[in-house]
Amino acid sequence: MGKVEKKRLNRPRVSPAGIVSVKPNDPTQALAISSDAPLALKKLANGDVNDKVWAAASIGYLLKKSPDSTTEQVMARKQLLANNVVGHLIDALSNPSIEVVLQASGSLCNLAMTDEDIAREMIVRNDFFENGVAPLIQKLSENLGDIISNTPKAAKMDVDERNSIFAVTKNIISTTWGLSENFDIAIKKVNKIQIVPFLMSFLSNSAFDKIPKSIIEAAALCLYTLTDNNQEAQQLFLHHQDYLKSLMHIVGLEDNNFVTGFTQAISGGVLNNVKYLILISEGMGIPAEIESSLQELNRVLLPVLNKHIQMNIQDCAKSAEQYVQYIKSNGPSESQQYSQEHSALNDILDQATNAKLVLELLANIFAEEGASPDDDDEPRQKGNSNGKSKSSENGGANEINMDADEDMSDTENIDEGQDADEDDDDEDDDDNEEFDEDDMANILADEGTATSSARAFSKSSQSMVSYFAEATVPSLFNLMMPTPVSFSASPADCDNGITQALSEAFSTLHQVSIDCFSNYLLVVEEAQKTWFVTNISLLKTWWTKLLDLADQTMGAQTSDVCKQQREAAMGSIFGCMWVCLRGFKFANVLEQVPVNQSQVSAIIQVCQSSSLPSLHVKCIGVLGLLGCRQPGFVTENKMIGTFLIRGIQASISQNEKVQAESLEPVVEALDGLFDIYSDCAFDYDKPVFVDGGLLKELRGILPGYRKIIRLCIDRRTHRQLRGRADLALVNLRAFIDFKAQEAKGRQ
Repeated sequence: MGKVEKKRLNRPRVSPAGIVSVKPNDPTQALAISSDAPLALKKLANGDVNDKVWAAASIGYLLKKSPDSTTEQVMARKQLLANNVVGHLIDALSNPSIEVVLQASGSLCNLAMTDEDIAREMIVRNDFFENGVAPLIQKLSENLGDIISNTPKAAKMDVDERNSIFAVTKNIISTTWGLSENFDIAIKKVNKIQIVPFLMSFLSNSAFDKIPKSIIEAAALCLYTLTDNNQEAQQLFLHHQDYLKSLMHIVGLEDNNFVTGFTQAISGGVLNNVKYLILISEGMGIPAEIESSLQELNRVLLPVLNKHIQMNIQDCAKSAEQYVQYIKSNGPSESQQYSQEHSALNDILDQATNAKLVLELLANIFAEEGASPDDDDEPRQKGNSNGKSKSSENGGANEINMDADEDMSDTENIDEGQDADEDDDDEDDDDNEEFDEDDMANILADEGTATSSARAFSKSSQSMVSYFAEATVPSLFNLMMPTPVSFSASPADCDNGITQALSEAFSTLHQVSIDCFSNYLLVVEEAQKTWFVTNISLLKTWWTKLLDLADQTMGAQTSDVCKQQREAAMGSIFGCMWVCLRGFKFANVLEQVPVNQSQVSAIIQVCQSSSLPSLHVKCIGVLGLLGCRQPGFVTENKMIGTFLIRGIQASISQNEKVQAESLEPVVEALDGLFDIYSDCAFDYDKPVFVDGGLLKELRGILPGYRKIIRLCIDRRTHRQLRGRADLALVNLRAFIDFKAQEAKGRQ
């Protein structure tokens, strides 16, 4: 059976392949300006302090891309870029005037976040990090050190000077974070300037009452990105145990006025990023209490993360639509009200972004660590994580699967004339990787207390699986449900790009929420299956909510631009439904699944309307288990059996080579039929399988199926799929013989 994979959620990064074509500047040559360059650039290069402040701010505006830009604005942008305006802005970061540095850093920050072309210039052509950030953070460290230590020099600073220093600091951190988030090459360059100590200085206890919360939060976010799969940055935490202690202190804070709750969550994310390297390192002198705290980190972190997924997404979407309509009606004025509307929209986007980051952390807790298996859970069988029983409890078809597994080494000779040059060792493939239960037991043990938190959960014996179901899953379902601005490129025709940003943010938030829930379900299934047996009522609730979610997602306003996002969400939803059904099956209560004929028909329609093989596989997996319900579901069984047979026939009737992936639904459908009609004692077997002539249909399928898998599934490039397809062919032959013998026994 096909496997629904747990996902480790990562932020997508732009491929740096296109960046290397930008020619780096020669640092030995002075920045030159042509005679026809815009006035702002000339003022930035050669003007006095006031001119430079004005010029740096103006350049940021002139460079901004906009659909309604005039011809003059487009030409000004081209002239600025032709004269290496980015290099001049970076050069301005070394100006003695803090006001010039403030305007230049602000322009660079805005451009880096919104303009991919300029971001590339910053990274490669002008080496923003080496030429701009590295020298500037040395100066900022001195000024901020004075402020944190409250030295006499700091006492002489007026409010404006302090605020300017803080603003520059946030600009530099935010720009570093944004570039690192989107470009892998930026991570490599940041590693060279050793920015981690600078960022950690804001996360020490001594800085909390001296530094604005927004800077502390920005530093945590930047660290979270820099430590994600970046061993060079992670190594620094091995050698600086004070960094670990500072982050643990932040995560353990309960009621405080110094850091935001989101900073706590992201600090926990940084610890999660570096935890594995710390725990596997030997001989580094890591104190036992730090190792213990890291092992218990997730128990402390989970309640913190839950606080930041309480976003009322429907109210936010409604407010966003009202703001967009106001902006559309009033036009691009510079009024205060216009600014307030944009600010409110940006606040909503920030909420969605923050919730997405927290969901990534929640999902990765279950993707990487898992759950500790119950002592009374039956032993797990390799390759059996998707509900395919290897016992004979469901009748003869499962025995066929057993025999086929044992005979897998012979599948290359299924037929006379099969290619003799295919490798014999291909049949040793396993569908699933080993699940590391020891790691899970260490991380999610039911016993033990957090060392730095007084939270009730962290000091209780409640399992993380139960706590997540009770405290986290309801919030996930709230975030999964589509809104009027989800999966829609332009629900209110607004030309300023904010609508598309909202649509993408909400659609991504739905997807990450569903994937987080999927990871949770897969871990429960793989390591703690007996939890399903004692929580059938909860499974019923989740199944009903998932059906409603699928209906809402399919019916959401959509455009061609967002069709892929909608189908990706549907794939994840059906993946969750599939796992829930396997939970019902494990508990031997498939007949209790709350689903009716119209809903079964709707699932079939979803499968028919999509062109994605991966969604087909999950729909068929769901239908395969729904078809096993008995007694009393003959009509639904006939709908499902007929659909599966017709789908197989349509796929194998093609006379040309098709992509191998498009045949995976065929393999899944055959597996489903084997399970559904595995015993003549089932109440639907005679009226559907026998009276419907399905045995004859399967005999007709056999030659075409054998031909198409040989033609389209290359064992060298699709080894696992070909192995499953060959196994299904063996099972199909055995199943036909098995059902023929059953038919004789009926006579």
